[in-house]
Amino acid sequence: MLCIRITSTNRPQCHNPDVPSQDWHATATQAGDAILTVNPNLLIIVGGLSYGKDLTGVFRLPVRLKHADKLVYSAHSYSWSYPGLPDTYKALHDQLGKDWGFIVEENQPYTAPVWVSEFGTFSDCHKDSCANWWPDFLQYLLQGDFDWAVWHADGTWSRDDVHPFHGPTNYGVLAADWKTPAADGELLTALKTIQAPSTGPGMHSMAPKCNQHCADTWDAGWSNGRKGAAACAPCLRNRPCRGNLSVEEWCNNGWAKVSCGWTCCRAGLLSLETCAESHCQRWYKDSYRPSWPSGDTGTVACLHCLHDDHCRDHQAQSTWCSSSWAAEHCQLTCCMSGFLTHVFFAALWAGVAAEGSWPPQQVALAAGDRGDSDVSITWITDDPRDDNASCAQVTQVAVATIQGISQASEVQMVGKCLRYSFGAAPELYGNYTSGRIHRVFIKGLVANSQYNYTLYGDPPNSTRSFKTLPASQGPAGPTGDSQDPRYPFVFGFIGDLGQTEHSIETVRHLDADKDIRIILHAGDMSYADTNAARWDSYGLKVEPLASRLQWMVCPGNHEIESDYYTGQNFQPYEARFVMPAVQQAEFSPSNEQIGCKHPYPTVPHTGNDCTPSAFTGQYDWGNSFYAFDAGPARVISLNSYAQTHPSSAQYKWLKQELEALEARRTDTPWLVVMMHCPFYNSNKAHQDEQQATLMRDAHGFEDLFHQHKVAVVISGHVHAYERSHPVYKNTSQPGAPTYLVVGDGGNREGHASTYLDEPGWSAFRDGLSFGHGRLVIANQSHMRWEWYRNDKQQLPRVDRVTAVRRAAELAHSSFVPLDAQWYQPLSARKVDDDVWILNPYKSQVQHKPLNASLLMVGLVAAVAVLAVASVLLVKRCTRRPAPCETESAEMGVAQSG
Repeated sequence: MLCIRITSTNRPQCHNPDVPSQDWHATATQAGDAILTVNPNLLIIVGGLSYGKDLTGVFRLPVRLKHADKLVYSAHSYSWSYPGLPDTYKALHDQLGKDWGFIVEENQPYTAPVWVSEFGTFSDCHKDSCANWWPDFLQYLLQGDFDWAVWHADGTWSRDDVHPFHGPTNYGVLAADWKTPAADGELLTALKTIQAPSTGPGMHSMAPKCNQHCADTWDAGWSNGRKGAAACAPCLRNRPCRGNLSVEEWCNNGWAKVSCGWTCCRAGLLSLETCAESHCQRWYKDSYRPSWPSGDTGTVACLHCLHDDHCRDHQAQSTWCSSSWAAEHCQLTCCMSGFLTHVFFAALWAGVAAEGSWPPQQVALAAGDRGDSDVSITWITDDPRDDNASCAQVTQVAVATIQGISQASEVQMVGKCLRYSFGAAPELYGNYTSGRIHRVFIKGLVANSQYNYTLYGDPPNSTRSFKTLPASQGPAGPTGDSQDPRYPFVFGFIGDLGQTEHSIETVRHLDADKDIRIILHAGDMSYADTNAARWDSYGLKVEPLASRLQWMVCPGNHEIESDYYTGQNFQPYEARFVMPAVQQAEFSPSNEQIGCKHPYPTVPHTGNDCTPSAFTGQYDWGNSFYAFDAGPARVISLNSYAQTHPSSAQYKWLKQELEALEARRTDTPWLVVMMHCPFYNSNKAHQDEQQATLMRDAHGFEDLFHQHKVAVVISGHVHAYERSHPVYKNTSQPGAPTYLVVGDGGNREGHASTYLDEPGWSAFRDGLSFGHGRLVIANQSHMRWEWYRNDKQQLPRVDRVTAVRRAAELAHSSFVPLDAQWYQPLSARKVDDDVWILNPYKSQVQHKPLNASLLMVGLVAAVAVLAVASVLLVKRCTRRPAPCETESAEMGVAQSG
């Protein structure tokens, strides 16, 4: 076996994906692909963190190589790795499963082989407190069919700065002479029980399907109620249980040969003929029926053929077993002989559907102009071709395999392929050419329906799925909201995500909320910042969620990414995303951006930044600005870094879009706007930047929002969370939009934690947490905004003050709360900030007089809450005056509205 092992040093490792020298995922991916380009016959073995025992990151971010069947993960484990772990097999089994055993689960995004390349304990471990660890760990290896290498063999040190060369240790299974078993030989004896059969090729990796047909029959549990193989294997490794017989003597006596035959076969202590004829053949027979020779059939015939060159047509044994016929008809023989390794790896981990295809990566969905019927699917492959014929082939296969679409339906499907090149500063990242980007546009789907789909290059029999959004038009007739299938409708809101561990945690929180129907991402996605390969790693990180939910984006300053040589802006953003464009994108390069660099995380430089916060270029249409229907809402996405003056294409389009929407506001009562730069922000970061102030004031965008009754405006840019009261012209005002800043996605630049004095329009702010937002549209008149921290720890002031602020907002907006029970099943998590938001359009068009008695109940409740809170604060102020003064001031702001 030829292999290259990619890992960090054998020390407790730090992992920081934003520092190139510490991004182990990027190192493994890029180095592995580079090595396989030179020699595709090597195995790439990727080690874990924390002395190699921690591979939990594979669950969230598996390594994706161009040759997926060449990837193997490497795990380490020692008897001292888990102090305090209960000394039971179950506890060890569960812990190892969490650390690295899960990787071999079949048909998962992270599925791959695991080689336990190092494990060990003290030579006399079987005599002390770790006596159970060694047999239990070997049982885990055997049960999971892991290949392994023990640490270490000879019980002596290699040269280092602390220990003498060849000095004695207490860890070896052999003495320093490499011949004598260490201690009393129990470790070595136990190891022999999990070695591969001697007739195998030296590396035994049996497919799990073999295990399910051959089972030991010992029903008397040896320990802890174990039966069958789970009882035989520990007994094989325990001399008292074996009646002080050697393992060979024990396996070959009549009782153990029958009752523990499978365990003894797996340990190589019985001949293959004996295993096939006297044990496994009783439960499972190979299906080879043509007799050869002497009337033999089944396993016996396969066994003869395996060892006869003429029967195999002079093929190598591994080649013969890898053939589809032998894998089907002589599976047991090939499994037990260790020759199905190649077939097993190829079937589960190659990820290639057919010869000449390339597995899809970075799969992402987006809604079309009508989210109830239009969807686009984007993915990237390593396909080197650029011709139209091959593009039609791969996109046609992807479209044709979507289930639930009949040939007679009116569905329209169009495929497209492209790639782009990007130039960064040569001393930083240099030139980059993307993989082949595949796009499929689908129109005419059925609203609110589940679809399965398969992309060209997906593994056989695998499917992905998505669900179209509810109908953009409500049911006809005088039906109420309770009969409208569009309600409740749930958005997920994020911004400034990046690729840190906090970013991944944000995505996991969103993915766990199965009620979210669509993601709105308010700019700053990958933080590639001209390191174009970081777009690929970002696409892999978000793929588990982006491939099942429509993920809508708008450009932030980190998407500007001016080309070093041409000054062209937004190229990666426009190429990698497919938003519902009004027309083809129009660019003009910025000459002043030629020669730009990005200062972080590299050394600061003089000259222009490639991702400036203050910037205006020409980038119209395409993914720059657009709109689409999402259930009962119309979502408008804007570009803070394109022209916004009244004669600009963006302004004219927005004005026309808002005016056209007035004619159908009855069917689409909610209006949501997404853009990167916030109009309202009390954080010191990005305060009064020209991008926001010009757009809001001089160019009149806030007037348009207010005039056309926009309900909420979501932004990012500031790496914090803030929610406003309904506000217009810096004054809290019922019927005005609510502004939400969700730049707390988790990117590498960290928190924006310093604030100005809290203005009257600010309702809630937090610059110390990462998280996401959730917007639940309840009916035509009310929506529920919720914000969640990634960290489940709750700051004490949140819970105490929330009730007071909520009461103040009830009075502030003259809003009578609904029965809130309807939304409780949607999420069991504890919310950190939440508020009901009244639809400005419905409050203007269909405002109804409030029920006097109900209003009185609400006001009485609000007064009661305020009174109780005041008493509690007075009591606490005697102990902690300074914090209480701050909280009183905050509540005063909330009450004044």
